[in-house]
Amino acid sequence: MITDKLAGLETLTGLPVEENDYGGDEQEYVVWDVADERGGLFGDDRAQMLETNLQMRVRLQKETDYYPIKEQIRKYLEEEGFYGISFENYCEKESGNIFRYLIFEFNYAELKGE
Repeated sequence: MITDKLAGLETLTGLPVEENDYGGDEQEYVVWDVADERGGLFGDDRAQMLETNLQMRVRLQKETDYYPIKEQIRKYLEEEGFYGISFENYCEKESGNIFRYLIFEFNYAELKGE
């Protein structure tokens, strides 16, 4: 299940990982969302597979060396069977601090019933 796979990022990065929105007090964290979900691999007019498109946002202090974290996450996603991984980042000023956001978009496909 996708939720279980992405929960492993907490151990990997040491950052809290939550779905949809972060509700804690940490300055650095990971949040992920399901962007789209649809059936695929049709047989007998029924979807045999569920294809999910996801987005993940990693919020870091601007000073944090983000490159190792980016590479760890990319490698982890690949090892867990996610594919079509794309990456971008930007910085944004919030309450006097500057934060860097690492944005990953990726896909996952699983046979229905798994």
